[in-house]
Amino acid sequence: MSEPSSYPVGSPREVLDRVFRYLQTRDMDAYADLHAEDAVSESVFASPGDSGRMTGREQIRARLKAAHQMFPMKIDGFDSVVVHETLDPEVLIAEYNMSGRLIETNREFRFSDLLIMRVREGRIVSMRAYTNPLAIAETLGMLPRLVERLSGDGRPD
Repeated sequence: MSEPSSYPVGSPREVLDRVFRYLQTRDMDAYADLHAEDAVSESVFASPGDSGRMTGREQIRARLKAAHQMFPMKIDGFDSVVVHETLDPEVLIAEYNMSGRLIETNREFRFSDLLIMRVREGRIVSMRAYTNPLAIAETLGMLPRLVERLSGDGRPD
């Protein structure tokens, strides 16, 4: 998504382009600023013990920064992007692949994702991400721990 957006400023599609750009440039502040003050962001397939729900721009900012510090990664790009516009002009559904590498190990990754996003007045008010948790755990070298947690009682460590 390197070329300038041809979509109306603040439209769901233009905001999606900015999401991709800020994730790729690792600008978590700019990414968080795309969200409304009371936005809700959910990772539907969160790990056991994590609701996967973040409420409010500042919680989104803090959790994303913490995740990027814990697992520094370089996102090389987004491809196979398919955007489904809905009858509701605020809602957009996007399917895409995200590829990159972990900075510390140089291990490459490629995740498929489905995103449902509601944008109002140029700000994300809600977002639901459906990312394969097994692919993420495997990339981060955490698959055995995830399997152990899933086969146990599901309580966090």
